[in-house]
Amino acid sequence: MRLGEILIQANVIHPGQLQMALDEQRRWGGLLGEILVRLGALTEEALVEAVSRQLGVAPAEPHLLAAPERSALQGISREAARSLRAVPLALQDGGRTLVVAMAEPQNVSHLDGLRRATGRRPAPRLVGPTALQALLDHAYPESEEGFKVLDSQGRTVMKLQEASPPAPIPQPAARTSDDLHGLARRLEEVQRREAAALHAMVDLLIERGLFSREEYLAKLRR
Repeated sequence: MRLGEILIQANVIHPGQLQMALDEQRRWGGLLGEILVRLGALTEEALVEAVSRQLGVAPAEPHLLAAPERSALQGISREAARSLRAVPLALQDGGRTLVVAMAEPQNVSHLDGLRRATGRRPAPRLVGPTALQALLDHAYPESEEGFKVLDSQGRTVMKLQEASPPAPIPQPAARTSDDLHGLARRLEEVQRREAAALHAMVDLLIERGLFSREEYLAKLRR
């Protein structure tokens, strides 16, 4: 079952919101759940709760998210983890089962890819798309140089530096429900503003012929 169908059946979003997110996905690419959160259709917490309830997949345990087992992380390369959108958390059953954090545990091709890449049975645990990206960046930091935008003569117009590897993820302090909801709303607003600014910048650069939309989307998929 596709994510959009899951969320509509759970009465978390309505078809109009799904269509808006799908249009955004076709234009820019990206994960549907992440786009829905960025557009304000739902919070990441509501997304995880709905998908967990509909699929019967348990959310990832906080202690594993804070400190994934090194033996599990070493079983899959950075490239495979980023391609399959999954982060190993722990080994179980004498190493035969791989507990893995995923934002889309219903993606059969990614589960099959994990099985082939590790030789183990994947046992998915659900996380939100933003949490998954933070976990990927922490466990498998990028090592490539920043992305450069060049003009027709090969001169650098803009350079986006890769961020330094993040510090170890600290254990979250206890927060009240109101604190968490307020923080989630503020994060969503920041994400919407940053996405709008990035889209405007890319549209301007494409209009000026510095690169094509196809080249931009190909860079995002790397």
